[in-house]
Amino acid sequence: MAGLDHINALAEATSGFVGRLQDESGNATDIPWSSDPAWRSI
Repeated sequence: MAGLDHINALAEATSGFVGRLQDESGNATDIPWSSDPAWRSI
């Protein structure tokens, strides 16, 4: 993930960019997720 900050910066500078999931660190790599199958139906 060495290039993640660079890729995020490119995305944010792109015309029409709307937004992305972020935490306090500026990315979403530390946000926990669930593998619970119930989430798949949402």
